[in-house]
Amino acid sequence: LARLLYDEMQEKDHFELKAWVCVSDEFDIFNISKIIFQSIGGGNQEFKDLNLLQVAVKEKISKKRFLLVLDDVWSESYADWEILERPFLAGAAGSKIIMTTRKQSLLTKLGYKQPYNLSVLSHDSALSLFCQHALGEDNFDSHPTLKPHGEGIVEKCA
Repeated sequence: LARLLYDEMQEKDHFELKAWVCVSDEFDIFNISKIIFQSIGGGNQEFKDLNLLQVAVKEKISKKRFLLVLDDVWSESYADWEILERPFLAGAAGSKIIMTTRKQSLLTKLGYKQPYNLSVLSHDSALSLFCQHALGEDNFDSHPTLKPHGEGIVEKCA
């Protein structure tokens, strides 16, 4: 869902700067900030410390409307978030940060009272989605011998 939204925003001029960062289980503020800096046109400039890097990010986004996606976040350290967010306070009104996570407790710590929870797809919907990606069709009617394999993969993926 976040990828679809991000891709749609890529085609529109609503945001001046856009960045997508896959965070995963290792929350390295320096590395995340560097990826953001590179994504918003900062190039491959080297920085000796986090403060210099964050100043450069702040200068790049100052008074500009940005869209930042932090994907698959696992860290629950509020202190880390406070440090990471500092440069983004300089962005223009209308800037957005989208975060995807499986950690409900993280969202609570950050003050989000009503996160958008995605429910698990039904077996039939998941099978149809798999079939669309694997075969470009809605179902296995044209490929009955592949159906058991597709069902097995969908079952393993839950």
